[in-house]
Order: sequence, then structure tokens, then C-alpha cells
Amino acid sequence: MSAIHLQNLVKKFGDFTALKTMDLAIADGEFMALLGPSGCGKSTTMNMIAGMEEPTSGKILFGERDMAGVPMGRRGVGFVFQNYAIFTHMSVRQNLAYGPRMRGAPKAEIDRRVGAIAEMLQLAPLL
Repeated sequence: MSAIHLQNLVKKFGDFTALKTMDLAIADGEFMALLGPSGCGKSTTMNMIAGMEEPTSGKILFGERDMAGVPMGRRGVGFVFQNYAIFTHMSVRQNLAYGPRMRGAPKAEIDRRVGAIAEMLQLAPLL
């Protein structure tokens, strides 16, 4: 993955400013954590980086590429949610296949990846 740069990133929900002018540079391969009290904008920031929310203003760059308008499934970003983040109406297999399927992976690749993940997480009996 390329470096991630947030430039003058702002997110408003109506009159409420959830994130006020954030600048951040994360180098390629760098490990980082967003820490802060509840309501300070951590989840909002991650949702914008992942493409689940559009910024009100500012830029999100992956390397030199501006991610404005790039859909979530085309960003190559994932993160672990604080709470359960599964689709309760879908089976274990469908949940594991969701990401690769949304990226348009061939069925054989989806099956291979689902199998590998299920083995790693000891979920194979649930498939």
C-alpha cells in the first residue's frame, strides 16, 4: 500500500463538526494508531479513509492518488471494528466472501480465500 496523506480533512454532519481540519501523513509500511476520547473523530476519520464516508472538504491521498469518489471496495483498505461487524442476514461463508466478491474477484479465488481464512480462524466447521 502507498503512503496515506490527509490534507485539511473536515467532516460535518449538518451543523455538527465531527472532524475539524485534520492533517496526517502515514508512511508506507508505518504502523499507527488513532487514540482519543469518545467523540473526538477517530471512527469518522477511519470511515473516510476506508470510503464509508465522504469528507466535507479536504483530501485523502493514497500515494499521489486522490481518493475522492473512489468507492470503498476499490480502496484496498480494511480495519477491525470495535463492535461486531458482520452481516447478520448472511452465512459465515457469505460474510467471509463479501470483500473479495465486492472487488470482483473470480469465484475460484473467492473460494480459495474463504477456505484459507476459515482455516486460520478455525471457522471451517461453520462453512
